[in-house]
Order: sequence, then structure tokens, then C-alpha cells
Amino acid sequence: MRMEIQVTQNVYRPAEDSFLIADQIPYYESKRTLDLGTGCGILALISAENTQEVVASDINPFAAYCLRKNAELNSLDHKIDILVGDLFDPIRAEERFDLITFNPPYLPEPKYKAQEDYLCASWDGGNDGRQVTDRFLDQFPKFLKRDGTLLLVQSSISGIQPTIRKLRRKRFNAKVIASKHIQFEDIVVLSCETR
Repeated sequence: MRMEIQVTQNVYRPAEDSFLIADQIPYYESKRTLDLGTGCGILALISAENTQEVVASDINPFAAYCLRKNAELNSLDHKIDILVGDLFDPIRAEERFDLITFNPPYLPEPKYKAQEDYLCASWDGGNDGRQVTDRFLDQFPKFLKRDGTLLLVQSSISGIQPTIRKLRRKRFNAKVIASKHIQFEDIVVLSCETR
């Protein structure tokens, strides 16, 4: 299915990292998918083609509005529940997902501005680029079904190996399933499942 995606003002425009993870989604079966940091909703929309239900969330209310419009435009609005909030805050504690997708903000910024500027929140990873990623890694296991999969974008800028080590300590197998070198960084998609 060919999708039409529009990106409204104050919303992250999909780039190489978005497309790298988007290409992997069709290979994973899921009844319920969670897409955190959905942006314009490209990952949620692709997931909705292959799953019964998608929950998509973003800290940016402009992103939620943009995804709502894109879901309607592609006749997928009946399959996507759109929430606004920081990481797992808007997700009910008892919810579990077969697939979680996340393309976190990973660029180091001297002052974390996510609450100050919604567009900056899409790339601002804090001082070392890991602030949002590390918070996510601490929280995601309780929302993933036992046989579920996490698809996570990581960059060499903020450290791929620290993420893999942290996942292994949490008893997850993490493997690189896609990678791309772009100008000053390597971007990878990690597939993570419980051991």
C-alpha cells in the first residue's frame, strides 16, 4: 500500500533513521504495537497495515495532531490510538505489546530542552545524547510481552554499545538488523527479545 504522509509545523520530518526502522517493521508480526515518539506517525502507520491495534504516543501535541491527520488520510484512523505524553506516562500500567518501536532523540545538546521546544524534543538527547534512551531502557520491559520484540534506533553519536550492554543486563538479546552510515554517524536498528 502506498502511503501519503504530510508533516505539519513543529513536527519531526522523517529522515534516514526513520526510514531505516520503517523498513524493518513489516518483518515482525504483532497484534498490538506501541510506537513511542511517533512524530508524524510514519512507524505507526506502517505498523497499522500489519497489526490489529497500534498505540502511538509523543510528548509533542503537534505530532499527535499530525498523526491523526495522516491516519485519516490513509484510512487507518480506526486502528491507531493516539496519546500525548512523555515516554510511557500516557500508557496504562497493565498494557502489554507484542512490538514496541522507538526512534529516540539521540543528539547531544548542552541543555535538555524537550519541555521548552516540542520540535527540539525530537532530537535533543540531553548532554550525552542518552538521557531519553536510558529512561526508555529502564521502563520498556514491563510494557513488552514476554515473547515480544523491541525495535530501537541507535546512533554512534550517543553510543550503540552502551545500549546493547544495558539490554543484555536486563536479559535481552539485542542484535543489529539494519545499519547505515550517514555523514558523521552510524545509525543502526536493534531488534531486542527476551532470552
